[in-house]
Amino acid sequence: VWNAISQRELPVHDLALDRDGGIITGQWMERRRFGTDVAPVRSANWEGYRVTLTDGSTTTEFDTTSNSFSVSDIYSGPVTVTVRQLNRFTGEGPTVSETI
Repeated sequence: VWNAISQRELPVHDLALDRDGGIITGQWMERRRFGTDVAPVRSANWEGYRVTLTDGSTTTEFDTTSNSFSVSDIYSGPVTVTVRQLNRFTGEGPTVSETI
């Protein structure tokens, strides 16, 4: 069994959310797996991010290569936003979630 731990993307850092005027926005910092602290290098197998928004009854999920998003606020009550990096071999990496 190959667990491909060396291919798994790291969790994103500093997920920040805002909910104002019918719009939910989010941004985060990518964490790269190679290089140094001064010059990090993205994995050749990195494919972007998967973002999920849910209020428990309505769920929206999309993939993006941007480290931010802006969507219409179609949710009632608190919304949990989950972000994870994607790798073409191992799929979704560890998640980071915040509720707004």
